Amino acid sequence: MKYFIGRLRSRPFIDFCLFAIAGAIILAVFSIVPQSRFGANLWNLSNYVFPSIYGSIAGGLLGIWSGRLRRSLHAQTSMQERYHDLFENASDLIQSVALDGSVLFVNRAWRDTLGYCDSEVSSLNIFDVISPDDHHQCRQRFESLISGGVVNSAEVTFLRKDGCPVLVEGNVSLRFENDQPHSLRAIYRDISERKAAEVKIHQLAYYDKLTGLPNRTLLQDRLVHAIADAKRFDHHLGVMFIDLDHFKKVNDTLGHHIGDLLLQEAAQRLRDSFRENDTAARLGGDEFVVILSGYRNSVNVPHIAQKILENLARPYTIEGHELVLSGSVGIAIYPQDGTNADDLLRNADMAMYAAKGGRGDSFKFYSESMNRNAVKQLQLENGLRHAIQEDQFFICYQPQVDWESKRIVGVEALLRWNHPEYGLVSPDKFIPVAEETGLIIPIGEWVLRRACKELKQLQVELDIELDLSVNLSGIQLEHPNIVEVILNALHESGLPSEQLELEITESVLVERTDQALKLLHEISSLGVRIAIDDFGTGYSSLSYLKNFPIDRLKIDKSFLVDILHDTDNAAIVETIIAMSRNMGLNVIAEGVEIHDQVEFLTDRSCPLMQGFLFSKPVLPSQLKVLIEQGDKLFE
Repeated sequence: MKYFIGRLRSRPFIDFCLFAIAGAIILAVFSIVPQSRFGANLWNLSNYVFPSIYGSIAGGLLGIWSGRLRRSLHAQTSMQERYHDLFENASDLIQSVALDGSVLFVNRAWRDTLGYCDSEVSSLNIFDVISPDDHHQCRQRFESLISGGVVNSAEVTFLRKDGCPVLVEGNVSLRFENDQPHSLRAIYRDISERKAAEVKIHQLAYYDKLTGLPNRTLLQDRLVHAIADAKRFDHHLGVMFIDLDHFKKVNDTLGHHIGDLLLQEAAQRLRDSFRENDTAARLGGDEFVVILSGYRNSVNVPHIAQKILENLARPYTIEGHELVLSGSVGIAIYPQDGTNADDLLRNADMAMYAAKGGRGDSFKFYSESMNRNAVKQLQLENGLRHAIQEDQFFICYQPQVDWESKRIVGVEALLRWNHPEYGLVSPDKFIPVAEETGLIIPIGEWVLRRACKELKQLQVELDIELDLSVNLSGIQLEHPNIVEVILNALHESGLPSEQLELEITESVLVERTDQALKLLHEISSLGVRIAIDDFGTGYSSLSYLKNFPIDRLKIDKSFLVDILHDTDNAAIVETIIAMSRNMGLNVIAEGVEIHDQVEFLTDRSCPLMQGFLFSKPVLPSQLKVLIEQGDKLFE
């Protein structure tokens, strides 16, 4: 019933009724008017019946048709409104362009993105908003479409009203009217943010974040292509491996912020040192690589290397700090020094270390002898890794004597390596390798523990007290567990802490000032004494002698050579002895080989000595004999 009532109240039913009534009335009126002229009775209802019936039927049908027409028009209007709403509110840029390029209509996103209002669009030509760089490409696409071709999606740069570029991507299609090309329609999407993100990702993947130079990955790719071009065109190719000298000192003293700014400035100077088609890359830290490509010969490479060194050596002013650095450059040339990227980089690296091993601030070309030395060094490194486990190390001890009391008062522990293939290897050869590889940490710990144990055992056997001097490298001093290592060595051996002396060089104090000061105070608080080895050959600054807990200075043996005839050396030794006395420090001279040196030292109140005159470094069993026959050392 409700449904029936609802249908009666619906608009189609009402239309039907209204049009039926109207039709009956209209047809009845039009039928009676002619009859009235012939005297028909107007009040006779029979005159109206049939016209009214026919009129109501016609009106009802008309009502049904008009209702359907109205609903159809309403639906069409609603659909147009929805399409218009969809068109206007679409996030993509939609445009319709006449064949001559004039803009017919665009949507809101198009106007908002490019900054035009409705009234300005109608006067625009599409080429007014396309970047001039893309005009030719777009004209070709339009012509291809008009001639029946197929055009794929493409990127185009639009220009905003204020001139800012907007990168878009989309498709263009041709619209026909009466089977004739009428206009071009296109839908574009703004991809500026996506492209910016892609550029950023590419930058992070292939460029160094700090300096903006290519990183290792991009360097490898460019070097491979440069080698291919050099091979194809028969050109030479230079690879330079560059390391900044003493950069670590800047980081340690002024902080990483200043170090980063310094690296940025150094990178810019590298860019300014060669051509645009060459490549400079940062491998990490203070290491850089330069690829010099397209040279007919390598005669210009030394000049470029020298220019790089000169640019790097110019003073830097970083946040009020004036800094002076130098560089070490190693050079490998394609094809004689390598025919692939790995060989060229490795050989340039070896050449750089050869330059750095000299005085720095220089360049060296790779040579085969470097490769042989590198191979031998690698063999030494591999051997060092097994030396402790295979018991190849041993310790010799050189006596330290007191000339006044004519007795041995201490010993210096000196590490020796008996290599199964090379025999005895000089410490001058394997200690630098151990420091460079970090193996000095476990080796140094082994030396400290073994020396404390062997000396304590000797003290017990002979019922004497002897001081023990052990060298400590700068790498060991940087290790966070060094204090714990010292404590463990003393605890395991039972050696009193006041009988242990650790020898460090002047450079360790200067290059690691803050960290060294803290650690040395911790070590000194244990009762362990600190000595400066080879004093006088380094910085010889009175400031660290005052600030650091130093107990003794060791006069370097180089000053004792020809001391009676070399007035400069004599003056240096006298100054060190007098300075030590005034500062309350003990002093010992090493490298004593003749009695004239002994006389010179005793006359200046330096009775503590060490050298071949008394004994060369010996094994623990030989040291025991020396101590038992100590008087013979002073004959």
